[in-house]
Amino acid sequence: RFPMDVKKVAIVNLVDRIWKTLEPVAVEKQLRVNRAVPESAAAETDEVILTLALRNILENALVHSDPRGTVDIRITSNGGRTVVSVLNSGSRVAAEAVEHLTDRFTRADAARTEAGTHSGLGLAIVKRAADELGATLNLTSTAAGEFSATLSL
Repeated sequence: RFPMDVKKVAIVNLVDRIWKTLEPVAVEKQLRVNRAVPESAAAETDEVILTLALRNILENALVHSDPRGTVDIRITSNGGRTVVSVLNSGSRVAAEAVEHLTDRFTRADAARTEAGTHSGLGLAIVKRAADELGATLNLTSTAAGEFSATLSL
């Protein structure tokens, strides 16, 4: 297990900090980014481990979205849990392949097969981080090309 430093973390600040490093990719791909991130969003969690998970989720959404596509970042509360959902257009992941995306070295769509650019570890890292945080990770992919990663803290 990772050493944990659990404290109240302002999720909006964390998302903003991560986003600043990733925004150039969104601009380059001309993505439409929709954010529903309430200022009050917070969770009792380990900030370092959550940062690792959220960075991988957001980076995956940007890298694997189609040019001029859409990325939605939503944070809600549900039954005392903070839920972070990131959805992107352009998914080429078959619904039946989703359950394997958290396996190390899995690359399930054409965008993930480019030699040397993706290792297939991102969602495996997110799954491990979620487990360490006592969070749940839910991944879905639709035939319409929408992929979502939802982390419930």
